[in-house]
Amino acid sequence: MENDKEILKQIGFLDAEIEIYKTLLRLGPSLVSKLAKETGHHRTHIYDLLEKLREKGLVSSLIQSGKRVFKASNPSSLLKYVEDKKEMVNAIIADLNSLSKMPVEETEVELFKGKEGMKSILQDFLENKKDYCVMGSMKKFEEVLEYSMPSFLKKIEKLKVKERIICDKKEKIIKIKTGAYRYLDSGFIFPSSFWIYEDKVAIFVWNFPYFCVLIKNKDIAETYQNYFEFFWKQAKP
Repeated sequence: MENDKEILKQIGFLDAEIEIYKTLLRLGPSLVSKLAKETGHHRTHIYDLLEKLREKGLVSSLIQSGKRVFKASNPSSLLKYVEDKKEMVNAIIADLNSLSKMPVEETEVELFKGKEGMKSILQDFLENKKDYCVMGSMKKFEEVLEYSMPSFLKKIEKLKVKERIICDKKEKIIKIKTGAYRYLDSGFIFPSSFWIYEDKVAIFVWNFPYFCVLIKNKDIAETYQNYFEFFWKQAKP
């Protein structure tokens, strides 16, 4: 059974999600109160986990005797979940393969280190005055650049620059009037963040002492833009 758990973790499930799913398989249709008693998780947490499992197609709900109970889908539904992920990856493979065919001389790469280096990138955004797209943790920007980000966003709003952001649905971030925001489950959001603007991609890495890789290349920017647009369609407002 431990082997089952490890395999499920490898395809993107959290420990708590696995526990709830396997408990439902064992108990059959159950009330949240029963799941709380069996697993020791708080009811609110269980509702969050059930919603994640529902989005993965592994849990459904029904009304029995006037009460809502939750039921685990047949384990064969895991195959559909894996196939859906496979399709998402296939959609971007062609674009990623194209990176290896790009002439090196057409690409400019700069490395910026520390908070001051990241501030330099924000300044480049302001000078560029072009709409931009972001995928990854925005909360990290607000935490690491706690004094610079609010000022930056006010200037972006004043310039009427539009931002589109995809981030973890649990993040509560500063929003601006010229922004549009969509959210993904935590499993789809990566530790780094990338910003796309014009023919540039800025990749931010949040391990101390923090650094950013700025790539200037039209084809690379287009690849990341296609990647962003694909997940924009998957994400929820």
